[in-house]
Amino acid sequence: MRQKLFTAGWILLLLLHAPVADAAARTLSPVTVVVEQSATVALQENTRRVSRGEFLRLAVDAFYGATDREFSAPYANIPEDARNAIGLARSLGAVQEWGSAGQWDQAVTRGEMLDTLFKLARMEPQAGGQAGRWSDVRGTRAERLAAQAESWNLLTPLTSRTFGWSRAVPSAELQTAIEHFGARLKLPLSLPELAARPVPDRSKLIPRERPARSQGTTGTSPGKITIERPGMNSGRSISRTDLPRNDLLKTVWGIVQEKFLYQDRIDQDEIAYSIAETILQKLGDPYTTFLRPKSNERFQEQIEGGNTFFGIGAHVRAHAEGGVEIVTPLQASPAMKAGVLPGDRIVAIDGVNVEKMELNDAIERIRGQDGTTVKLTIIRKDMGSQMIIPIVRAQIVIRDLIVSEQEGIAIVQLNNFSREAQAQFNGAMKDMMAKVPAPKGVILDLRNDPGGLLDAAILVASHFLKEGDPVVSVKRRNDVEVYKAVGGQRPIPMTLPVIVLVNKGSASASEIVAGALKDHKRAEIMGQTTFGKGTVQEVDEFSVESGKSPAAVKVTVAKWLTPNGSEIDGKGIEPTIPFPESTVGARDEMLLEAIRLLKAKMGR
Repeated sequence: MRQKLFTAGWILLLLLHAPVADAAARTLSPVTVVVEQSATVALQENTRRVSRGEFLRLAVDAFYGATDREFSAPYANIPEDARNAIGLARSLGAVQEWGSAGQWDQAVTRGEMLDTLFKLARMEPQAGGQAGRWSDVRGTRAERLAAQAESWNLLTPLTSRTFGWSRAVPSAELQTAIEHFGARLKLPLSLPELAARPVPDRSKLIPRERPARSQGTTGTSPGKITIERPGMNSGRSISRTDLPRNDLLKTVWGIVQEKFLYQDRIDQDEIAYSIAETILQKLGDPYTTFLRPKSNERFQEQIEGGNTFFGIGAHVRAHAEGGVEIVTPLQASPAMKAGVLPGDRIVAIDGVNVEKMELNDAIERIRGQDGTTVKLTIIRKDMGSQMIIPIVRAQIVIRDLIVSEQEGIAIVQLNNFSREAQAQFNGAMKDMMAKVPAPKGVILDLRNDPGGLLDAAILVASHFLKEGDPVVSVKRRNDVEVYKAVGGQRPIPMTLPVIVLVNKGSASASEIVAGALKDHKRAEIMGQTTFGKGTVQEVDEFSVESGKSPAAVKVTVAKWLTPNGSEIDGKGIEPTIPFPESTVGARDEMLLEAIRLLKAKMGR
């Protein structure tokens, strides 16, 4: 599965990691069992992760048995023993969400397994259950699948609050699920009449290295509306396997290998990365980018949230005209204290021009040790001329969620819609209301929050809206998904006044929440017009070399609209209470004004 991202483009933290434990410490430690060798082998087999290709082979064989029909599977890197099973699953519409690459070596997740089993059986889940019971499967279909899995003893939820939708399925668990599901069917199932599909010329498929894992999206949409789009691709066939003018690239590369004098200058990784970057750059979308392995590592760490770094503390992306653009400085960071603003364009670092430098290389120049100084040459939109800003690097502890109280007003500061913030938000709100049992109002501070995960945005908005209220509509090429506020115990009373603080650095997921609360007239929006990021990206990871970190492609897959149908991309959300940005180093006038307004409102 893929991550569904609502961030202000290709965002990185310009920070240097503090020493951390070995990467293996981030995963579950393997269980060591001191028993006979045969028992150890059995344990390893039962806990072994199963690839997508192997899962499809097992499931298709269990449901349909042997078949002499050949099914087309126009994908690269397909395991030969699973080719026909993958083709059959494709014909049934069971693997479309895995994309054209498929990543068949990747471990199948619990959610992928359930969704695919029901599609292979041509069934829909019927079980209901308590809405919002599991935090990671809120949504019409995912929630029903999870409830049905529990009812039929296919899978056991990990905890009372977490189903484990994105967790890889061990071999024993997968085999049990297939057996229990099959026991409810009249096997073997009969094959439907499927349209014949031409078998592709596999010589034209682009070979790829062994795929690696792909991060799972936590949760799915709470309600989906499908619309027809007349004329979409009518009379036009789109290839999903051939690279444009692949013959041209092969010819050029063949000439280089055969005739180029300086063969020792050929860096195949750099050439491959540059080609991938150029392909995506030529699409003309600043948010569709290729992430090299190091860049992807930092991106994933930002999405996880809660990290400690050394550096200047800023979210950035590649600027369309070259150089590095500041999306937003972190609150109280060296960058903010030095006067760096959203939209600033870095053209030189310590006197070295970076306008034609690859983003990751520029970031390496900005990072540094605690107490050292970096000089950034920037161009500010409203000034035109260049200025040099010296910044002293420092250790920065990123707290994605900060809750406090001032003069009877509850203040909720969100710096990133990360997984950590999502996991902590419910408990933080309950603790806040317990400590301030009769608050005069709530201030939701989204200033300089560049966005993050969709599920986190839905969760935050749900604390302020009624169950079922539309939060955001996500419009893809062929359908629209309407995400709605989820139910459950929400500690914030609907009668409590709310003010949302925003500025030019509030982007994407921040704008989803601000837009929803504004359209439903649930809150006043105070500050400046927001960033204006109204598109959705998904991230597909894949390995480029065995044993090393995966690279990734972040691609724009949809645009989103506020509940009233407004498109904010390139426009932003206008505040209902305009207020200038506080001067750097001065007291927070915007926050103080919001407190004054809430106290006055409750005093009436």
